[in-house]
Amino acid sequence: MKSQNSVKGLVLEHVTPIDAIWKRLVELEGESENEEDWAGEAQRYLAVNFTVAVVTKEQADAIDAVGLRKEGFEGRPFYRYYRAAELIRERSAAGGPHIALDVARFTHPGLDASRYIQELVEEDEEDQEG
Repeated sequence: MKSQNSVKGLVLEHVTPIDAIWKRLVELEGESENEEDWAGEAQRYLAVNFTVAVVTKEQADAIDAVGLRKEGFEGRPFYRYYRAAELIRERSAAGGPHIALDVARFTHPGLDASRYIQELVEEDEEDQEG
């Protein structure tokens, strides 16, 4: 945006896709005993999972192409981008297009993105070992 002084080619998207948000809110309704419980649970869920990101159109298309158009990761909304970056790198190594998606450059108020990404990497490594 800064280099071209325009938002052309940029996409504003929900970090947790709306389909995933809606699905979880409906599930919460079934799990809640009353409307007040549902409202509290929904508020806690949305406080973490309802946020937006700006990515390039090319990045958005690549995220969709690796199967993450509608998938969210409850409590870890930015994990979707981390996972997409891994899948995009795998496709690129297999001869697919190279699309830069550096999740370490993502910022979020109140979230140290670099520390968050490092935690994701460590969790992935532990999962692979275990």
